[in-house]
Amino acid sequence: MKENKKASGNYFTGIIGAIIGGAIGAVPWIIAYIYGNMMIALLAILIAGGAYYGYKICKGKITKKVTIIITIISIIIVALVTLLIIPVILIHTEGMNTNLATIQYLYQDEEFTSGIIRDTLIAIIFTAVGVAVVNSSIKKDLEEGVTNKEQTPEEFAKEKQEAISKIKPIFEKYNAVTKEHTIDKIELEAELELNKIDKKLLTTLQSVEIVKKEKGKFYYNAENENKEITPKKKMSKSNIIAIVIAVIAIIAVIAIVIYGYNQKNATIVYNDGTVSFEMNATWIEYSNYYAGGWNYYKYISNMPLSNTNEIDANEIDYSTYPAMINVNYYDVDTSEYSSIQDVADYMTEYINSAEDKPEYEQEISKTEKGYDVLKIKATYNTDPAQVEYMYYILNGNVMATVDGYSFTLSDEKELAKVVADVANSFEWVGVGVSE
Repeated sequence: MKENKKASGNYFTGIIGAIIGGAIGAVPWIIAYIYGNMMIALLAILIAGGAYYGYKICKGKITKKVTIIITIISIIIVALVTLLIIPVILIHTEGMNTNLATIQYLYQDEEFTSGIIRDTLIAIIFTAVGVAVVNSSIKKDLEEGVTNKEQTPEEFAKEKQEAISKIKPIFEKYNAVTKEHTIDKIELEAELELNKIDKKLLTTLQSVEIVKKEKGKFYYNAENENKEITPKKKMSKSNIIAIVIAVIAIIAVIAIVIYGYNQKNATIVYNDGTVSFEMNATWIEYSNYYAGGWNYYKYISNMPLSNTNEIDANEIDYSTYPAMINVNYYDVDTSEYSSIQDVADYMTEYINSAEDKPEYEQEISKTEKGYDVLKIKATYNTDPAQVEYMYYILNGNVMATVDGYSFTLSDEKELAKVVADVANSFEWVGVGVSE
C-alpha cells in the first residue's frame, strides 16, 4: 500500500512555470496561423500540455487545484494570443508600426473582428480538450503521490538498502553478477512482478551503478554496494517533452524573426531601360498620383480615417494621410546646375525664402553607386506638421529626385531609411546616358 504524502511545492513558482510553458506551447499554433494562413486549432492542445509541464518543472504543488490553475492559464493565453499577439504580428508583417492606433484600426474591420472572435472560441474548445488530456496526467500524478520533494541522503540510503535486500536475490538466482553472466530485461521484469517488487527500487540501484547494463542485459555489481556514488538522476518524461517543446519553440522564434526581417527588408527592382532602383516591398505603388515617375505610399504609424471616426467635411485630417515617396528623373540645364553645389545653393535660397520656413539640414556626399547627391531634411512644425527627406542625385545633364514626406512625425525613422536606400540603389543604366 502506498504511503500518502503531503503535497509539497509552491503554487506561485508553478503558476510562473505554467505561464512560460503555455506560452511556449502556443508558438507552433501562432506560426501556423500567421505564416501558414490556416487556423489549426488542434495545436491549441499544446498550450495546456506546455502549461502543465511548465508547472511541474517549476515545482508547482500537485493537488486537485492544479486542473483549475492550468485551465485558467490556458484560456488566458489563448485569449491573449488570438486577440492581441496575432493581430500585432499581422500588423508587423505588413510593415506598419505596432501601436494603439493600428490595432484599433484593425479591429474596426468587421470581417477581421468576427473572424478573430470565431477563431478564439474554436481555440478555447480545443484548449479544453487539451486540459482534459492533461487532467488524466494530473490524476495519475496524484495517485502516485507526486510531491516534488527531493529525497534526503538518509531517505535515499534507506531506499537503497531496501532495494538491495529485495533485488539482489533475483540476480544471485540467475548468477547474473558479472558482465559475462547477465539476465535479460524480460526475465528481470517477470521476477519483479512475481515478487511484487516496485520497479522504482531497480531504478534506485541503477542510479548508483549497483545494477548495470551490458549489451542490453543486466547484472549485479556487488563492488558498488558500499561505494559513495552520487545517484544518477534520470530525466523524467515530462522534462524530456518540455525540452523538446522548448527547442521547437526556440527554432520557431528564430524562424519567425528571420522571416519577418526578410519580409520587412524585401525589395522590388524597378527598371525602365534608362534608370534602375530598388524599393522596399512593403510600400505600395500609387499610379493615380499627379506627379510623374514612380509614387509610393505606406501607413507606418497611423491608419486612414475610418467610417466611425469621420470629421467635418470642411476639414482635412492630415494625420490620416500615409507617408509618400516620389522617385523621378529629368534633364537639367548645365548652365544653371553645373555641380551638386549649385543645386545646394539654389535649394538653400529657396527654403530661406519660404513663408513657413522649416527646420533645415543639408549635406553633399556620394551615393553608393558613386553619384553626387544633395541630402535635405526639412521639418515643418506648423499646422500641419510635416517631415520631408529630399535627395537630389546629379549625373552630368540629368538629375534624379527621391522625395519622401509624411504628416506623421513619428514616421521619420523609417521614412529616412527607405528614402536613403532608394537613393543609394539608384543608377542610370540606359545606353548613351551621360556619366
